[in-house]
Amino acid sequence: MSRQCRLSRLCRLSRLCRQCRLSRLCRLCRLSRQCRLSWLSRLSRRLCRLARRLCRLARRLCRLARRLCRLARRLCGLARRLCRLARRLCRLARRLCRLARRLCRLTRRLCRLARRLCRLARRLCRLARRLCRLARRLCRLA
Repeated sequence: MSRQCRLSRLCRLSRLCRQCRLSRLCRLCRLSRQCRLSWLSRLSRRLCRLARRLCRLARRLCRLARRLCRLARRLCGLARRLCRLARRLCRLARRLCRLARRLCRLTRRLCRLARRLCRLARRLCRLARRLCRLARRLCRLA
């Protein structure tokens, strides 16, 4: 305790100089160097605690940022894979489309050919009937 504090009854009774609660100290005690120093040390302790808390918070934020970064990388890789797969599927779809068109053209050609063959078959059938009739007539005449 400082010399001024010994003169103050309030300081002697409550020992506030050691605890450095400046709001309840006498004017003489507030002016003392010791009280000012202890007040600064208390403030520095508070600032130190606050700094530690901020440091812990910064570490947590850093960890969270790293996790988010890893997750983003994974998602980016997954997105790339999906993009490649989509491209492959698109190419495959184009090939299938071309094949379907070719088959469609081929089936049209086959359909036309089948119609022609059907017509030819009908003609041959008619011709065969005529020949059959003619043969019957010749048979009767004979």
